[in-house]
Amino acid sequence: ALDIAETLVEAQYASGAETETFLHRANRMLARLRMLIRVAEDRRYLSLGLLEVLSKDFQAVGAQLNRWLKASDGT
Repeated sequence: ALDIAETLVEAQYASGAETETFLHRANRMLARLRMLIRVAEDRRYLSLGLLEVLSKDFQAVGAQLNRWLKASDGT
């Protein structure tokens, strides 16, 4: 999760197409993290309740990332 935050900081200070590149990278990282969390729950390393909480948080972050990506299309 720290790598996603670092990538978002990079996107914040980048410009033009570079910003979009960082946002797409963060989106891919988030997708991998979602998958790993689901695997962890399947293997009983995480409770179903924690998976639900994390999934809602990931959904919110993903929605914000998509809004930023749409906004960066115009630049």
